[in-house]
Formats: sequence, C-alpha cells, structure tokens
Amino acid sequence: MGAGERAYSAHSLLQIAAAHPLVLVDRTIPAWARPYLADAVTADPAASDKAATAAAAFAVEHSVTGVVTYLPEYTALAADLANRLGLPGNRPMAVVRTQEPSWARAVVGDHETDPDGRDVAMEAVVVAPGEVRPVAITRMDIRPEVTAGPVGYSVDARDDLLHNRALHNVISQAITALGLTTGVIHADVRVSPSGPRVRRIHACVAEDLIPLLVARATGISLARAAAALAVGDAPDLSPTHERAAALRFLYPETSGPVARLNPAAPTPAEPWFDRFTWTRQTGSSVRGPADSNVEAALAHWVVTGADAPACLQRLDLIAERLGAPPPSAWASRAPTACGTAPPVTCHPARPPNGSSQCRRCSRAYA
Repeated sequence: MGAGERAYSAHSLLQIAAAHPLVLVDRTIPAWARPYLADAVTADPAASDKAATAAAAFAVEHSVTGVVTYLPEYTALAADLANRLGLPGNRPMAVVRTQEPSWARAVVGDHETDPDGRDVAMEAVVVAPGEVRPVAITRMDIRPEVTAGPVGYSVDARDDLLHNRALHNVISQAITALGLTTGVIHADVRVSPSGPRVRRIHACVAEDLIPLLVARATGISLARAAAALAVGDAPDLSPTHERAAALRFLYPETSGPVARLNPAAPTPAEPWFDRFTWTRQTGSSVRGPADSNVEAALAHWVVTGADAPACLQRLDLIAERLGAPPPSAWASRAPTACGTAPPVTCHPARPPNGSSQCRRCSRAYA
C-alpha cells in the first residue's frame, strides 16, 4: 500500500520485493519502483474505500497471500483490506485505536513531560498475541531550539535499553491493551528516573530510514518481518552482526526556495559511509528554523561504526566535508528576527498570518 518517497522508502520496498512477489497499490506507480514489482494496481490509497475495492477486485483474479504497508498513513487501510480478504493481520479497529489520540491517552496515559527524561523508541515485532520481541532501540537527537524535526537517529545493537525489563513490560502492556496481535511496532517512549512511559504505539514499520539503521546495526530487516507476518510466516529476527548505525539530516538555515545545492557533496568511499542523499531540489520551497521538520530537510547521510560515539564522530566528519556546521553550532547561526538572542531560535520573520508576536517566545517582531 503506497510506494512513498524514494529517498526514505526504497529500502523497505526492496526488502519486501526480495522476499515476495510484490503488487503495489498506489495513485501512480513511480518509475523507481517498477523494476521490483510483480504487478500494480493504480488506485489512490488516500481514498481508502476506492483503493480497497480496487485491490479486492485484483485479488479475485490473482493469488494474494498478504497485505502490508510501511507507510503509517495506510496502516488502517492495509488492516481493513487484509480483514476483508481473510488474510493475516491486526483487527482494523485495533489499528485505528493507535491513530486516535483519545484511545492512545486511555491506554498509555496522559503524562506531563518529564524534564529529566529522554525520548527513545523501541522497534519491536509482535510475533503472536501477547508475545512481543524487542529488536532495536532508536535514539533520537532532538533539539527543539533548533528545529521541530529530529536532527538525526542512531541505533546501537548493544544498547542497554534493549534488555530493560521495565521498558519491555510497559510497551507489551500498551500493545496488548490496544488489541494489536501481530506485526512490526514502533513505540515512542519517554525514559526517566521514575521509569519508562509509553507516549505512542505505531502499528507500522518506523519512518525516516530507521529500518535501514536497524538493518545496518543488526542485520534484521523490519520490512521483511512485516511482510512475513502479513502472509502468516514466522519472521527471521536473528541478528547477523552487532554494531551501530546513525543518520543525520541537513536542515535549511532560512525559509524560502532552495537556490542551489552543493556540487561538492561527499561521495561514499569508506566502507562505513553508507549513503548521502539530497532530498530537496533547486527551486523547492523549504521552512527554516525553528519550524522545519524532516519534510524540509535538504539532505541526509548514514554511517556505521562500532558504537554510537564512533558514528557521531563520522557524522560530524561528513558534515565537515559538506561544509555544514555540526548541530551544536546550528542555534548560534539561526536567524533571530523576533529579538531573542542565540542559542534560542525563533521565527526568522513575521509569519504570513500577520501575528505581532513570536509564538515560541512571545516576543514582538521587529
């Protein structure tokens, strides 16, 4: 269900296509995905009823053994179609519950933010009702004073939290309470001295190339695991190696159209330099600090290493080659038109709605 953007979704699509004949349901079939498809159904997954009807009609004439998606916005559609076809999957209502704030609060609680806590995520697989297998811990580099999106992610196969019993228990309890019985799960958690608290359960493979980091760090393919469960098979969750992998985004310094891209972008040469990808083109409009998010990121790069600190050093090395400042310097370079002094970063200019005050710091615009 849905191909997604090539820069972020190609890894998952190729992983599934390598293990199963793949039929893509999407509004348009992107050229980059076609070589990996057995067939395609042209239908917009955003129009869920029409897409489900088109896919069901295809299933009447063809042997369809499972329904899977790696795009969170289509998880409810995939669950509904699998249920309609009598194929393995979560009950549609259980998936819908993960997307409704009222249900989420009822299950995981409506906790105030703990200033001493840190946000992490667990990538896990529900192999059977009540049986949750932790696969990896994703550490997020969050700097709200710089950007609304994550600065980057890292996955270390030896992360101590992977074997934290309290963390595993609260996530398992939330999954069970939501009624999820199968599939790959991405669980957002706040870890603090008072204990872990689940913030949200996503009934889908994680976004933003986290599945790639998990694969590079452990050898486990979350996308293949999701596809295996979708056809009723047992997923292969055996790690083939133990190391770390990390990703960093490059954000624009100001809002507006992209004037040019650095022609001297670093090319992966070392075995630990996995990839560098421009994700925005010249002329595209982007948002600068502090309202930028992953959609506004100009590029990203991925490295591997023996552990997370080694990856951090390598991320900085690639940033240096690119001529980009490290995240620690971003705040001091960000525009501060509302009158705040670095490192506090606010709106670089008066917003289109004509507001006289910055909504982040309440100071008046100059």
